[in-house]
Amino acid sequence: MRLIDSNIIIYAAKDEFAYLRPLLLSEDVHVSVISKAETLGYHKLTEEE
Repeated sequence: MRLIDSNIIIYAAKDEFAYLRPLLLSEDVHVSVISKAETLGYHKLTEEE
C-alpha cells in the first residue's frame, strides 16, 4: 500500500508533472481524507484541473 500526499495529487494535475499520473492510477495507492480535502481546497488549481 502506498499513501499519496496532497502535493503529489496537485502536481499531477499540472502538465509539466504529467508523469505522476500513472502513479495515481495504481491499485495499491490510497489517499487520506485529509489529503483529499487539502487537494480540493488548493487555491491555485483551476476548475478544469
